Amino acid sequence: SETSPASETSPASETTAVPATQTKSPAAAQTPDVDPSAAAAQPEPQRISPAEQLEAVMEMVNRALAEPTLKRRSDTPGTSGPPLRSTLPVEITEFGEIVCQFVDGLPKTIADLNAAWSAGDYAELRELAHRLKGTGGTVGFSDFTAPAAKLQDLAEQQCPDGVEELLLELDDLAKRAERPKNASAAALV
Repeated sequence: SETSPASETSPASETTAVPATQTKSPAAAQTPDVDPSAAAAQPEPQRISPAEQLEAVMEMVNRALAEPTLKRRSDTPGTSGPPLRSTLPVEITEFGEIVCQFVDGLPKTIADLNAAWSAGDYAELRELAHRLKGTGGTVGFSDFTAPAAKLQDLAEQQCPDGVEELLLELDDLAKRAERPKNASAAALV
């Protein structure tokens, strides 16, 4: 007796066609049709215990903490946000010059803050943070005010907790601070 090709297929590989006029229930309509043989071919996802998960996370944290802080600080690109522009009317020559002087002095200010921190000189760190807090706001860069004020407070209390993060934040702000595009030629020297 001859069998047709359709009758030679195993029951596991047969699929039932749904007539176009028949509709699925709302629950069935939300679940995709899956070929059972394809699902069986997929490997079982590897499962790890909570202890192994914790160990993996701790390893990542320890690697991050082992990276030298100064290297991280200097390698951090200033791309965490949009450019910072002074709110002063920089089209007025005197204001444009003042803003340019502030922006041009930021790398030295940040370097001085880092040097004071590295030396453990809380008095110098407090003084520099105090100046940055006041000057930044005065020249129209209010973004510097809050982190510089926090840094000043920590330095006054000689509390190291949070200093690194604030130095990184101030470094990022300094990298994002822009010189006025329409500053006078005298201010650009």
